[in-house]
Amino acid sequence: MNKKIIAGIVAGGVALAGAGLVTSCSCSGKEYNVLVESNQEVELQGEGQYKEGDQVTLVAQEIVGYRFVGWEHKEQFVSNEMTYSFILSESEGNYGTYTAVYEKLFTITIGDVEHGQVTTSVESAITGEEVTLTVTPDEEYALSELWYSYDEDNVTIENKTFNMPAQDIVIHATFAQLQYRLAKATTENGSFTLAPELSAKGTMVNVTANADTGYEVDEMYYVLSGEGTHHVIVDNKFNMPGKDAVVHVTFKKKSYTIDTTSLHGEIIVAASANYQNTISVAVDADEGWELSALR
Repeated sequence: MNKKIIAGIVAGGVALAGAGLVTSCSCSGKEYNVLVESNQEVELQGEGQYKEGDQVTLVAQEIVGYRFVGWEHKEQFVSNEMTYSFILSESEGNYGTYTAVYEKLFTITIGDVEHGQVTTSVESAITGEEVTLTVTPDEEYALSELWYSYDEDNVTIENKTFNMPAQDIVIHATFAQLQYRLAKATTENGSFTLAPELSAKGTMVNVTANADTGYEVDEMYYVLSGEGTHHVIVDNKFNMPGKDAVVHVTFKKKSYTIDTTSLHGEIIVAASANYQNTISVAVDADEGWELSALR
C-alpha cells in the first residue's frame, strides 16, 4: 500500500495520511524558557527550560523587612503564594519571565499612653495597607485623641483605622476622664447653685441654697438618671456619682417660737407658728383686772 506525507511538522512530530488513516507521533518536544527575577536581591528557584505539559514550580524566599506581594507575569499578578506551581501550556502562553515582587515593610510603634491601651492589628505594614487599632480606655476614661506621627507630621486617625504611609510611624492616644452632668430640679421659695455642674466621678460637689424670706431648706438630695432613689445630700456637699443626676432642693416655711409675758392675767396662744401663719390670741385677765394693751 502506498503512502505519502501530506502534512508537515505538527506538535513536534509528523502527520502521515493514507488510505483514509491519519496518525501522529511526538518525536521530540519543543522547550520553553521560564525565567525568574525580582525587584529585590533574593534567591529564587524554578528557572529553566520546560516542555508542554511539564509542571513548573517557582519558589521565592523571605526577606527581612519586606513582604512578598506575589508573582507577576506579563504585567499581571498570577499568585500571591511564595511557592507557585502551574502546568506549562503554549496556548496559554505561561512561559517567559516571572517577577517576584516585594514591598518594604514599615514599622508601627505605640507611644507612651496613659489611662488606656492601644494595640494594632499588625506590627508592620506595607504602603497603603489598612491597619486597625484596638483602643481600650481605663475605667472612667474615654478616648480623647488618636493620631500617628512620623518626622514632624501628625495625622489624625479616624474610626480607629488608617492606611499605612511609606514611613515608620508612632501611634499616640490621649484619654480623658468621663464627665457627668448635674441638672437642677425646679424649686419654689428659694434657689440653689451647684459647683461644679460638670465633672468626673468622685469630684466634690458643693450645693449652696438661698431660701426666700421666712423659708429654710427642707430636703436636699439627688436622683441618678434613669433611677428613682433619693440620695440624701449631707452638709450641702456630695461626691459626683458615675452617672448624670438631677439635684433637688426643697424649701419650707420657718417655724418661730412665740413667748409671752403678762401681768395680772394669762395670754393664751400657740407656742410656735410658721412664717405667715395666722395666730389666734386669747387673754384671760385676773379677777378685778381687764386687758389694757396687747402687743
